[in-house]
Amino acid sequence: MYVTNQILLHKQFESFEKYCDGVLGVSALHIETGMEINFRSDLKFLMCSTYKLPIAIHLLHLAEQKQINLDEFYNIKDVDLRGGFAFTLNDFDCSSGFPISLRNLLLMMLRESCNTSTDIILRKIGGPSAVSAYLNQIGIENMRVDRYTLEIMADSDGIKTLPSSLKCTLDQYKALSSSITTDELASAKIAFRSDGRDHSTPLAMTKLLVKLFKHEILNIENVTWLLNTMRRNKLYPNRLMGLLPYRTPVAHKTGTAAGYTNDVGIITLPHHYGHVAITAFIKESSKDKIPNERVLAEVSRTAYDYFLLCTRD
Repeated sequence: MYVTNQILLHKQFESFEKYCDGVLGVSALHIETGMEINFRSDLKFLMCSTYKLPIAIHLLHLAEQKQINLDEFYNIKDVDLRGGFAFTLNDFDCSSGFPISLRNLLLMMLRESCNTSTDIILRKIGGPSAVSAYLNQIGIENMRVDRYTLEIMADSDGIKTLPSSLKCTLDQYKALSSSITTDELASAKIAFRSDGRDHSTPLAMTKLLVKLFKHEILNIENVTWLLNTMRRNKLYPNRLMGLLPYRTPVAHKTGTAAGYTNDVGIITLPHHYGHVAITAFIKESSKDKIPNERVLAEVSRTAYDYFLLCTRD
């Protein structure tokens, strides 16, 4: 029965993949029983903003080790501001500095996917290489953090030279971007798709989620805080949550770029039937956000129904 169900699931995911006209990767694991669903789960995908989850975990780990004080204030200036989907910090006048705690920066990174917060936090914790080293330390293979968000955006936009120390105002970045020709931008997009940096397999991301949930990498207080914060994620409710029963608890982090639609998280099943750690990545898609989000919602509902049925038997 298990093998038959897995074959049917594989065919279902193939139909979802065809619909998004890209490459779909899925890894889902029922935490309490260890039952798994995998579809292209060993392929590498650009994490996009889901890479903010390992960054957040590393920051909280350093806070537990008393190497970082989350109540410390950082004075944001114009050169710290980054483009992206979140504009809360960008609406403030930062010409003379705007003080904000690391804890609030972390909240904004997780709930609003704020790129400004992400780059500030990355600098505070030793840069991307420090996050990758931490992932290796806790046994997470096939996941790497290589660049600041400013560098990722610049590579996607064809910008080859950034100001030293990545101090770049929004106006400076806009000027750099406007100088890129159409041909240069097209070449940059092709190179960006084949770049191996800031990638993860779905399997690796799900493994990180399971370790987090089981308190293997953070203490119970930080795990509770992090999952509660992720349940209040303000972005993209039509992805993992899109087709789940109303008010199903989902602690998740999304990621988006042209051709990429991602969502990762932990779903709570009803009636004490446990929890599902799930990663759903789409890359190289020719479709826009709406059909791709529907695919992620279908993937999530398929996993939800499958594990609910299996755990009730």
